[in-house]
Amino acid sequence: MKVALYRSAAATLVAGLIALPMVAQPAPNATRAAAAPPACENTEISLYFQAYETDLSPQSERVIDELGNQLTGCHVASVAVSVLSEEAHTDEDAANLSEARADSVMTALLSNGIEPANFKADFGRVEAASAGAVPMVEPMARRVSVALEVRPGYGV
Repeated sequence: MKVALYRSAAATLVAGLIALPMVAQPAPNATRAAAAPPACENTEISLYFQAYETDLSPQSERVIDELGNQLTGCHVASVAVSVLSEEAHTDEDAANLSEARADSVMTALLSNGIEPANFKADFGRVEAASAGAVPMVEPMARRVSVALEVRPGYGV
């Protein structure tokens, strides 16, 4: 009985394969479309940190991963990093937090193949709001902004 079932199943499978339409193969000397060149455009991103944290969040890591993919085939002429830390104005240890955040971002950029010819870092402070002024929202006061000058050519 099992043999009859196997034969029936095999016959059904063969009949199904015969009924499939043939897929046309391109001619051997047909030209293929060339891949589009990468869009090497200047880019800016902002990455946000939790209070007193220097590690990138998973979202920030994904942003940098995607940036590395987008810049494949491009030359990164320069990277300017601007670090703003609300904690930076309290004491020297907190100011080191800004430098550690910049290092964290640069390490992630380098590990994704983004190797700039020039690098510049700027460390800002969040000033106390004057009377009646709207204070800066905390996550906005704990960010690293990255501006990349990009050109077509060999790179990432």
